[in-house]
Amino acid sequence: MEAKTKLQELVEGWEARFHDLFVRCNGKTVVLWGYGMSGHSVEGEFLRHGKQIEVRMDTNGRMRGVAREDILNRISPETHIILVAFPLDEATKHHLDRHGFSKGTYIPLIDFFYGEEEIRLISFHDWLEHGVPIDIRKSEVDVNTSMKDYNVFARSMDYTFMKVFDNFAFHLGDRIFDYGCGKGSALVLFERIGVPWGGIEYDEGLYKTCCRNLKTLGLPTDTVVHGDAGAFVGIDDYNYFYCYNSFTGETFSRTIAQMEASWRRKPRVITFIYSNPFCHERVVEHGVFFRTKTIPADFYIPEVYVYQTKAK
Repeated sequence: MEAKTKLQELVEGWEARFHDLFVRCNGKTVVLWGYGMSGHSVEGEFLRHGKQIEVRMDTNGRMRGVAREDILNRISPETHIILVAFPLDEATKHHLDRHGFSKGTYIPLIDFFYGEEEIRLISFHDWLEHGVPIDIRKSEVDVNTSMKDYNVFARSMDYTFMKVFDNFAFHLGDRIFDYGCGKGSALVLFERIGVPWGGIEYDEGLYKTCCRNLKTLGLPTDTVVHGDAGAFVGIDDYNYFYCYNSFTGETFSRTIAQMEASWRRKPRVITFIYSNPFCHERVVEHGVFFRTKTIPADFYIPEVYVYQTKAK
């Protein structure tokens, strides 16, 4: 039997933690307190497993569908369980106790996932950083800005990425290529989904960090390229492409031209998934790609555009 990679072990640990959480919530109305990134990530995993969070609560009660803290006056520990998605302090404990929620009727999620000695966001990428010495989210990177079309490196939000890619059913033979793969955050999630992947990164520092991360997780690095996406031609074996607004301008136009040329060399249906689609017009201007789907997402532009070619 082939040995598990470190990533596989961490995925299993993540799934096991959520299974334990689901068991703790059995038969109760689930209240999620804290609807920031950690809260969204927890809700995303509930939805991926067919589970439901009935009540979302946050100090900022002006968000649609999110209650304010005064809802504690109308719920009971006999029927509800509270998941606290932020660092639990004495004031919060006292507030819960005053409304009848003692220890055991609420779950401090940061402690539940990481123990009492560590405070970090609840996300899959943070879980990976907790388990092994990698750098996907924890530090900023000084990027090479010599390419005029290069956009500033942005940390990813894995929960919304998974929400987007849960719209796809990959099958044997599919392969996906990430334009501007940064530290490898999307590549790791492609591996978790189970689709073979490759990627290209222009910035040397990000590329090196990406390779270190992949090696630490037990993943190969031979399908990751350091170079200019608009000049890279080795994409004919891929039928899915992803871009998180890594670049714009002439570089983006040249990259689209490379995908179009690949389609002509090797006719197939190509699917292009584009987050923060600032350059939509450049994707469709030659009539090779057609927008076929729009997916809501928690990005700067709150939609992901999906394009496909026709079979030639």
